[in-house]
Amino acid sequence: MSIPLEQLRSELKSLPRDVLADLVHSVLDDAGGDSREWTGEVEEAWGREAHRRWEAYLQGSEEMIPLEDAMTRLRARLRR
Repeated sequence: MSIPLEQLRSELKSLPRDVLADLVHSVLDDAGGDSREWTGEVEEAWGREAHRRWEAYLQGSEEMIPLEDAMTRLRARLRR
């Protein structure tokens, strides 16, 4: 039985955060690896990206935006 994607998204949003986190880790584990390994890889990648962005800011090739603006943009993208 298949659940339409939008219905699944809606149901997932209603889950408590800890239950959703457990589900995500379980899905990642089932996808072919230990979710803790994926988490470490993601953290490393974000560390490199944060460093790259900071260096770009210091060199004047990237500008900072206020957190509130960034969150507003993110929420708009998530609603699509």
